[in-house]
Amino acid sequence: MKTLLLGALISMMCIALLYGCDSRPKVTPEGIRLDLAGKTIGAFACQKDTIKDVAIVESTYKGDKATIIVDLKTADSVIPPLSGRLRLHYQWTSPEWKLTMIENLTFRESRT
Repeated sequence: MKTLLLGALISMMCIALLYGCDSRPKVTPEGIRLDLAGKTIGAFACQKDTIKDVAIVESTYKGDKATIIVDLKTADSVIPPLSGRLRLHYQWTSPEWKLTMIENLTFRESRT
């Protein structure tokens, strides 16, 4: 019986290792808003109050790296209004995710 339980425990540990059992928190839209504050995307200087909406479209976590694709819209006070998609690269630096790179996929002046 002990051998059977030990085998089951080892199997569960192997599955957890293979499929990424990780207790790190996920990057959130509010965290992204704070991370972008003070960064420049093209000619646009992000501030906490100039970002209206952040929507996570896709996220990939692999070990101590994360890639997040977001749709971003600027606040109504920003002229001209900007919107589009960014790919954000994060590195886990305990105890938090640190934004390391911003790729502009489609973020530009919106025609609304």
